[in-house]
Amino acid sequence: MGLVKVESSEGITTITMARAEKRNALTQQLCDELFEAYRAFEHGDDQVAVLQADGPAFCVGADLKDPPAAMWKAVPDVSYKLTKPVVAATQGWVIGGGICLVMTCDLMVSADTTKFMYPEAKVGVFGGLMPGIVSRMPHKVAMELLLLGEEISARRAYDVGFVNKVVPLGEERKEAVTGQWNKATEEVAGQIRAIQETTSASVEALRSIAAQIQQLEATSVSIAAAVDQQSVAGQDLARSIDLAARNTEDVSTNIGQLRETSLSTGAAASQVLTSSTELEQQAGMLKSQVQDFLSHVRFA
Repeated sequence: MGLVKVESSEGITTITMARAEKRNALTQQLCDELFEAYRAFEHGDDQVAVLQADGPAFCVGADLKDPPAAMWKAVPDVSYKLTKPVVAATQGWVIGGGICLVMTCDLMVSADTTKFMYPEAKVGVFGGLMPGIVSRMPHKVAMELLLLGEEISARRAYDVGFVNKVVPLGEERKEAVTGQWNKATEEVAGQIRAIQETTSASVEALRSIAAQIQQLEATSVSIAAAVDQQSVAGQDLARSIDLAARNTEDVSTNIGQLRETSLSTGAAASQVLTSSTELEQQAGMLKSQVQDFLSHVRFA
């Protein structure tokens, strides 16, 4: 059997804790069912939710015989992120973890029998989500709950701004879903939707800007690569020019050496020619002397 009843009517989701015989003490099953109820409300068409409880007490906190391992799942907007308002309608005791359930609601209507208490303070236990109470009521009043374990009535909770309206017992549910409450929460829901639409448009614009930045980064990388290639090409060209210059110098040197060799060869050829002429002259003189000698021999 389910421990949470969920109903929908005229744009309002009613979430009711139905463990009246145990004063709606929180077990893990109850926490899990509340989590599913919040999720269904968030994704449904209703714009407002009312969190209420059957029986004389709204919630007396964790079931000491069957304590939940994940009580946070019972807390609105903590268990499942909500973008639509939740109104708490309370009566009787709201103790310990029950305070966590109502302090994260957007609005609260309390029967005049409602009493808030954190008895853990009397035994030196403190933690969980309870520190958040200091941002939802005056600090010193919150310390009465957290340090002294003092009881705070619905009227005093209203005086310090923790409760929005106090009504006679039995009228809290009606007050939570009718009149100005319903109209106000619908207006809030409309404002939230407008904010969401604006946020979505802003997100899309940021994504477009991010895509343009990525394109610019890619273009910059391409330009840098092209510059690097040009730089490498320029370095190669400079090396080629330097090599050509060195080759030109080598050619000039070789031409000079060739010229010197040619000149040396020319001088040697000239000397050979002179020597050949002198030999030819000497050969002619020798020939003439031989002929004269032969003539003398014949006449003798």
